[in-house]
Amino acid sequence: MQRKWFFTFALLLILFSTLLIIVPNTSAFAHNGLILDTPTPTPDANAILNKANDASTQAQNLNMVITIGLAILAVMLTAFALVSAGLAFLGFTSFRDFNSLKKQMRLDLEDMRATRDSLVYLGLGDGLMSKGSVKEAIESYRIAGTLSPKDDQMNYVLGRIYSNAGYFDDAIKAFDRSTQDNSDNAESWRELGLAYRRRGEEMREPEDSNKALECLKKAIALKPNDDDAYAIIGGLYRRLGDYKRSLANYEQAYRINPASSYALSNMASLSWYLGEVVGAKKYFSDTEIAASTRISKGIPEGYWDYYDLALAQLVLGKPGAMDSYKQAIIATPTPGKEKFKSVLDNLQFLQKASTPIPDLPLVIQMIEDAISNSI
Repeated sequence: MQRKWFFTFALLLILFSTLLIIVPNTSAFAHNGLILDTPTPTPDANAILNKANDASTQAQNLNMVITIGLAILAVMLTAFALVSAGLAFLGFTSFRDFNSLKKQMRLDLEDMRATRDSLVYLGLGDGLMSKGSVKEAIESYRIAGTLSPKDDQMNYVLGRIYSNAGYFDDAIKAFDRSTQDNSDNAESWRELGLAYRRRGEEMREPEDSNKALECLKKAIALKPNDDDAYAIIGGLYRRLGDYKRSLANYEQAYRINPASSYALSNMASLSWYLGEVVGAKKYFSDTEIAASTRISKGIPEGYWDYYDLALAQLVLGKPGAMDSYKQAIIATPTPGKEKFKSVLDNLQFLQKASTPIPDLPLVIQMIEDAISNSI
């Protein structure tokens, strides 16, 4: 009889060992159903939104994988029960931790289901957003967030979507959760700072500007070479009227990333506003070269290179400036409300300069129309 139980126990152990090899791989695949790239170093959620665009397909694939995983886990739980019973019958008390392992397995199973459902709602939100149903899309994104409240990457993705759609309260809550779950995530601190800056500008709330600066400094402390964070700080100081600090931060961003046209374009705009026309034209010439080079190589920094090129051409009186603006508007990803507002803010800033820019009012009207069409 003892020999029979021994062989039964050995068979179950073999089954258990085999499943332990299969399941971690399946679980890892399931948790990585939404693959996140390192964000492009610009205030652009383009790369993240592209991932969201694939979420529906990923969710369908993930459903199949998780279904298989659930079946395997069910077999494992049965195996655990049989092994535990067999061990108890044979008097092996050293394996009582099997119960805690079963509990952990159930928690992992629930986590897999939450991940699957989050991806489904993320994909649904993206589909609604692409059709212009912004409010309905936001509701789907909110459900996705409640299903994965402690997933720092999911909250980071949702935060950027909310921020670019102008839902700043939702964005700040999502980034708060992301930084709580991963306090070393420099990108989350940076985007939280940007969300505070945007809300403060819209609500004219000075305290939000202070919170934005605090978050952005944390981002730089964690990632000192983040030119994007310095550029956002530069934009914050420009909106506060502190042009000296604004220019200093844009210059720091340019030193970190000389290939970027974003910092150059803002340095040029500040110089033009301050009446330093000769220096501004030099910056705009450099901006045109940097932006056109990246575009020609097929590696533009999101939509910003197109706007930087268009503005440089406009100020320098180059032909094709209006066509470049049309191309820039087309290149602006959905949702684009906050992106257009950022472009418009800089154009209106230049409109206040003592030296007028030909055709600037026409470009401002183009961007205002684009904002109306994006709502």
